[in-house]
Amino acid sequence: MAIVLRNTKGSALTHNELDGNFTDLNSRILDSAAVTTIARTASLDSAEAFQLLLDSSEIINLIDSSYINRYAIDSAVSLGLVETAGYTKVDSANVLTLIDANSVDEAATIALISTHGYDSANTLSLVDSDYVQLRQSGGGGLDSALTSQLIDSSYVQLRQRTEEIKNDTSPQLGGDLDMGGKTITHRFQLGASGSDHYTFTDSGSHWFPGGAENDPTLHLRRGEHYIFQNMNGGGAHPFQIQSDSSGTAYNTGVTNNGGGGGTEIKFKIAMSAPDLLYYQCTSHSSMFGMIKVK
Repeated sequence: MAIVLRNTKGSALTHNELDGNFTDLNSRILDSAAVTTIARTASLDSAEAFQLLLDSSEIINLIDSSYINRYAIDSAVSLGLVETAGYTKVDSANVLTLIDANSVDEAATIALISTHGYDSANTLSLVDSDYVQLRQSGGGGLDSALTSQLIDSSYVQLRQRTEEIKNDTSPQLGGDLDMGGKTITHRFQLGASGSDHYTFTDSGSHWFPGGAENDPTLHLRRGEHYIFQNMNGGGAHPFQIQSDSSGTAYNTGVTNNGGGGGTEIKFKIAMSAPDLLYYQCTSHSSMFGMIKVK
């Protein structure tokens, strides 16, 4: 029955109406048994839940080897996924290329090892005898056999002989020297000491190691080329090669004979040249000397 209500004050409920209201409320109250009944009706107990769960054998039946093989990713698929995602696969060859390109030195290597915690055991597992042999044979390394082929006894002797030649302060030439049609050229610089003497020097101080010499006796060789560079200014002190002391010019093999200051007098001595010649200033007779030809 429905609960009776009075909306108007001053109009009380009768006793029968009150009894009816309490009876209706009492019928609406649920005890534990009623609650359990409702719960079992609307939900599952533990036994019913276990019946719905899968045990290990049922799981194995669902996820068998065929299922695993179907969804497993092999190495090729993995590399494909890595490259698809924008990453580059790095094998041992790539690693070696990166190391060579970036010049990872010993200090950098030790720092990397320390950072990543590679101890001797880790290193030995990565760099074993097979790896070492591979690097020796195909990676540019030199083993003892290849080293012996490159550095043999002939190489060692050549190096020893080279050191001997380099340290020899008085080398001797055996046999004939082929100049390939060239001649040996010597150059002298001519100055003057007033109007009395020619002064002779050479740039390497080989002929005149003590400095300038006045009117020296020259010892020259047939077949060789000599240049007398007259350093006197204004065309002064003309230098002439002569066949005698009286002023007769000797012109065989001589260019610019009698040239003054600023001139190069060139003398290529012929095999027929006399054993004794002379040089003299054509302006000052006291500037005079001998040339002995060998």
